[in-house]
Amino acid sequence: MAQETFAFSSSALRSLRFQRELLEQEDRRRALARESATRRFLPARPRPPLTPPRRPQYCRDPAVHNALYAGDLPRIKSIFKDETTTNLVMETVSEELVWSPEQGLWVLSPRRQQTSALRIAAGRGCAELLLAHGAQVNLGTRDREVTALHVAARQGLVAHVELYLRHGAEPGRRSHQGETPLNAACAAAERPEDAERYQRVAELLLAAGADPGAAGRKDHTPLHNACGNGQPRLARLLLRHGADATVPNCAGYTPLDCALHAVDEYRHQRPEQTIALLLDHGAGPVHPKMLKFCCRHPPALEVVLNAYDRIPPAESWVGAVPPELWEEHRDFYASAVRMAGQPRRLQHLARCAVRRHLGARCHAAIPKLDLPPPLRRYLQLPLEGLIS
Repeated sequence: MAQETFAFSSSALRSLRFQRELLEQEDRRRALARESATRRFLPARPRPPLTPPRRPQYCRDPAVHNALYAGDLPRIKSIFKDETTTNLVMETVSEELVWSPEQGLWVLSPRRQQTSALRIAAGRGCAELLLAHGAQVNLGTRDREVTALHVAARQGLVAHVELYLRHGAEPGRRSHQGETPLNAACAAAERPEDAERYQRVAELLLAAGADPGAAGRKDHTPLHNACGNGQPRLARLLLRHGADATVPNCAGYTPLDCALHAVDEYRHQRPEQTIALLLDHGAGPVHPKMLKFCCRHPPALEVVLNAYDRIPPAESWVGAVPPELWEEHRDFYASAVRMAGQPRRLQHLARCAVRRHLGARCHAAIPKLDLPPPLRRYLQLPLEGLIS
């Protein structure tokens, strides 16, 4: 809606201005009423509290906001000189069109947003200056409880994450939606070229005590987000720190389900590696309905099918394979369809039994088994290009 434009007649504009004046008049009337009521009910000689609460101070000066958003260091140095100024609440007021059912038209309504100077400074080169003058590193926004560490982690700013943690930022601090900085980092790591810096951000947060299994919005854990973004290195890091490969989100999807949903979008990032990694950490065979999400990438489908001791019917996925892809990988797809519902080889059944016994220890136990190297490799679900 915010990106659409509206052609207003002069009468419509007059009506909008009139509505705005009415809103401002109503705000003034309510403020006067509150002030009058306060004076009426206050005792004659109120006793001051022994420890009066420290009320936040607000800054509504656009010049100050512009200095922060522009990263104007000389200007910032001249403004933020002590703890009081560095912890001012930055409040901006913007006007937006909202529909008024009572009036039956669009009206201008003021919208207030509040944040901290340190949160704005994340990524603009002046965070260290504010911290040196006493900025509260764990101060969150009033509406969303987002801290500077959340912002830096979401943007993949390694130096800022390091700085905030060094000044006492809490890696487990949750936003209003339950997101931790680690959740924010893993959710934002979408592009392959950004993988390295988000990996470093996650390492810093985990080393500082971040919970790798902390569920945030929609019960997504960092591992759900990493798998949904096709990030095998990030997933491996989280699993190494104890993330659970089997926990479902609010929709019932496990990290493996999220990885399968991402196969089409991230097929060039070798999603079969993420799938094998999750299976090695205790993820079980997926519901057959999930096969349609990975069937257009044969390596991923092969790994998933080899997690079954008996391959489910192909009707759930075969129709989703484009004819040209089927022709290109005819031998593989034909073998998968041929083996659907059929008994697997004894060697494969033994592999399933060993992996089922080891469970979440597969990744650590299989390389240590006293077996010939080819057998150890077979237990790790290698790609063969056929289902047998």
